[in-house]
Amino acid sequence: MLTYPHGYIDGQGREGELMRFKLPWIDMVKCDIAEHCGQCGAAESCPTGAFHVLQGPSDFEPDAPCRTAIDFELCKQCGDCAHACERGAVKMV
Repeated sequence: MLTYPHGYIDGQGREGELMRFKLPWIDMVKCDIAEHCGQCGAAESCPTGAFHVLQGPSDFEPDAPCRTAIDFELCKQCGDCAHACERGAVKMV
């Protein structure tokens, strides 16, 4: 793998963003999990189970039936959650 200041090119010549120094961040305005409590692509794609959906309200959304959460001790900073979020609510920052 060749490294560059803002990303990398893998063995197949595909460009990608280097995410090992970034952590996932959830934009709660874009996230619609509180509306339907259904499947979350970001949570389903997390290989370590660090990104998950919790049942019950939070301090930020007391009326929400569920919410998303990230366990940063389990997170491997792979970026799979950001790529899997259909609404673009998860970013690696």
